[in-house]
Amino acid sequence: MPHNTLLYYHSRKIIDELVRSPINSKRGIKLSLEKPLNNDIQLNILRPAVLRQYYGMNIKEEVDEVKRYTYGSGSGTSSVGMDPHNFVTRPWNAWMFGMSNDIQSILNDNKKLFKLENCSMEKKFNHCTILIYYSGDGLKQHSSLGYHTDCVYSPSNGEYVTKMNSQEKNTPAVIYTIGDARRLRWKERKIGLSKCGRKIWENAVGTNMCFELGSDTLTIINGDDENPRSSKNKQYKRQFLHGGVNVSGRKFSVGFVFRVVNNYALYHVIDDTMVVPNQESDIVKGIVGFNVGAFHDNLINLYCNTLY
Repeated sequence: MPHNTLLYYHSRKIIDELVRSPINSKRGIKLSLEKPLNNDIQLNILRPAVLRQYYGMNIKEEVDEVKRYTYGSGSGTSSVGMDPHNFVTRPWNAWMFGMSNDIQSILNDNKKLFKLENCSMEKKFNHCTILIYYSGDGLKQHSSLGYHTDCVYSPSNGEYVTKMNSQEKNTPAVIYTIGDARRLRWKERKIGLSKCGRKIWENAVGTNMCFELGSDTLTIINGDDENPRSSKNKQYKRQFLHGGVNVSGRKFSVGFVFRVVNNYALYHVIDDTMVVPNQESDIVKGIVGFNVGAFHDNLINLYCNTLY
């Protein structure tokens, strides 16, 4: 994408506010304790996985609470595994609305070029996940994103599993990238049989693909790639996973992932944390043995040296 666009301008405004604002403040990077795939609890800014920050459109706002579109709030068996008391989804601001509207227009005006004729494009994006990859001295050795699909399909019949999905069926996820280039990889898996004869997903012997996501590029994750019943996949009962990202060295890269979701939750207006029943919580209020200030200074320096 050219640099003299609102996409370029809005993306820089959003990430500039997020990175420069004090950590754990209203607009800064939100700290959380995460238990991914039921592993040990780790602080989100330090664990090897890419840092995620969530933004959703408001549906209905009251005095103290707001209903907001939500993505990624699962328990950890198939999600990031964040304590729900500390799960934050911020509201979209004018810059994010601007990015979403521009991307939507680009896709709708170029459906054939982007092979989106079979995708549902009627609904507007209502959620954005900001993925921040960083590595270097005083930060962490590498940032990674594992292989995954955005939507869950049953290996028993190849159907979209409504109760296990937040993203709307047959809608694309679109990534706008800024900063250092990173590589996105793809691999194939297919429906097979377990030893007891149950249908399961198993890795397929196929061609692994990889391409570079450069700064100010749009990458479309087409739902047909994940759907084992799509015309390209049904013969071999397969789907394609994406991920395999590993950023190391002194690097800073950001992905704005726009999607249409159908899940929502209530959030506290005062701090954008999810409203949940009163129970034991792992909310991060203080960190022992870790210098947040030094970490933040290193992150800001890396960000500025990369983008300016």
